[in-house]
Amino acid sequence: MMISARRLSVAFAVVSFPLIAFAQEIASWPAPPYWNPPARFQKPEKGNSDNAPIGVESIEAVPTPPLPFTGINPCRIVDTRGNGFTGTYGPPALVAGVPRSFTLTGQCGISGAAQAVSLNVTVTNTQGPGHIVIYPEGGVQPTVSTLNYVAGQTVANAAVVPLGASGGITVVAGVSATDLIIDTNGYYAPQLVVNTLNDLSGAVTLAPGTNVTITPSGQTLTIAAPGAGAAWSLTGNSGTIAGTNFLGTTDNQALELKVSDARVLRLEPNATSPNVIGGWSGNSVTSGALGATIAGGGTLSATNRVTDDYGSVLGGVNNRAGDASGTTSDHPYATVAGGFSNTANGADSFIGGGSANTTTDTDAVVAGGTLNHAAFRGFVGGGLNNTAAGGSVNTVAGGSNNMAGGSGSAIGGGTNNEASGISATVPGGDSNFANGNYSFAAGRQAKTNYAGVFVWGDSTAANVASTGADQFIVRASGGMWFGTTSSPSFDIATDFLRTSTGAHLTIGGVWADNSDRDSKENFQQVDKRDVLFRLVSLPITRWSYKAEGCDIEHLGPMAQDFSAAFGLGSDERSISTLDSSGVALAAIQGLYEIVKEKDGEIEKLKARLSKLESALK
Repeated sequence: MMISARRLSVAFAVVSFPLIAFAQEIASWPAPPYWNPPARFQKPEKGNSDNAPIGVESIEAVPTPPLPFTGINPCRIVDTRGNGFTGTYGPPALVAGVPRSFTLTGQCGISGAAQAVSLNVTVTNTQGPGHIVIYPEGGVQPTVSTLNYVAGQTVANAAVVPLGASGGITVVAGVSATDLIIDTNGYYAPQLVVNTLNDLSGAVTLAPGTNVTITPSGQTLTIAAPGAGAAWSLTGNSGTIAGTNFLGTTDNQALELKVSDARVLRLEPNATSPNVIGGWSGNSVTSGALGATIAGGGTLSATNRVTDDYGSVLGGVNNRAGDASGTTSDHPYATVAGGFSNTANGADSFIGGGSANTTTDTDAVVAGGTLNHAAFRGFVGGGLNNTAAGGSVNTVAGGSNNMAGGSGSAIGGGTNNEASGISATVPGGDSNFANGNYSFAAGRQAKTNYAGVFVWGDSTAANVASTGADQFIVRASGGMWFGTTSSPSFDIATDFLRTSTGAHLTIGGVWADNSDRDSKENFQQVDKRDVLFRLVSLPITRWSYKAEGCDIEHLGPMAQDFSAAFGLGSDERSISTLDSSGVALAAIQGLYEIVKEKDGEIEKLKARLSKLESALK
């Protein structure tokens, strides 16, 4: 196909470079809407070109003057004072007479096709009188300055500065040294314009190439975009083929996704498992680590990091997964879900959130809170300054300043509690120490210093401690109650222990049985003399309990004999104190009746004896 045209301008490719400068809010300044560059090509006269075929106009490739202004958010590119700027764009200050070049394309969103930039140039910390000269990098230094200054002055001036072939400028400080600040608010770049002013005829041939279709129609030249599957549309694609179409790279280089020219996602290739790094551009995975994930978060000077294989940081700031020892395979699979300044050092360990929490060994978990620590298979649910360490499978559910140090120990909450014994438990309270193995301490200042001990301390601010192994100790200054009902009753003036059955132990140490008439039924008269005669026949011996040893003796009947004699009680192995008292009282009453009868008989005998004595006289 042949085509003639009066003018065909050439498009310049846009090249993106990493943003080195730190974007800052800067007040904008006016910039002209257009800029006329110097001519780079000279259009020959029509028909006078030695190389143009007869009847065909020559084709020229020139930028379309004037170049339009493309505005960007005001952005700082250079600050020789520092303030976050380093390398080429930071310190030191300009030395008098020494040129210094700055590449501007690719910085602050300046296109690689830019031919000039709108700058605001500022000098400060000036060492004496002087001037600033700016010109295209690689060009000839002009004799006209951009701004002039005196010692100790801070002064600024706006200018449109052409760029050199490499997209840079050169700056020279004349006479005396100074710090330099350069800000930009836009650039000037050519636009693609295709003019077909004459009919489409001539000897110029345009051939289609890869992914390009050229279709002439009258005075219209159509250059088709790549077809479906060859490019990705901003409005979505259809007809994609699994395994064939993809968005990505084919080389062994990391792929980055940027927003506002700042990295928000980095995909690092690895033959085993790639690393995914999201969030703040400073978030990082230690070199050599594989399968690591940083989902987001992080900020300047508080980045998120993964230092060991397959570690994960899901968000927050200043969090780390891995021990950062330099070996990436020794503490893998650590996870920090979020929060602030959390460190999961242990392999397979997990921190759910909160702040300043740490795990230091395998399978340790801290769900949240602040300043909590979990070691080997330890668990801290939350709270403040709690520790599950010193053994394995230790648990602190919450509270503050609690420490579960014994293997299998647990603290439910409260404050200042300690469970250092194996499988020791503190459910809560304050200043309770379960130091004995398999012990339990609760309330306030309860201390289990021996194995298998249960100590309950009430609210009294004093220690109550075990004195030996396997003890059950209760301090209850308000009294104790045992029962099967749901209505406890106390009379702390008289009782230490009450029960729902009516029996109670007085504060004087006397056990009182329930003998309330309203609690009884099936009343029967008792043959007191029969009780007495049965009691007289009851064997009474001295004996010792086997559990107490031979040094301790008791006096009384056997339960089997007592049951056989009186048929009282619920079994043949025990004697109720109330039954033994009843038998004794009935026997006393029976004995009293016999004594009364004897007394009557004696009185009668005395009367008869008196009559006989009187008759004998």
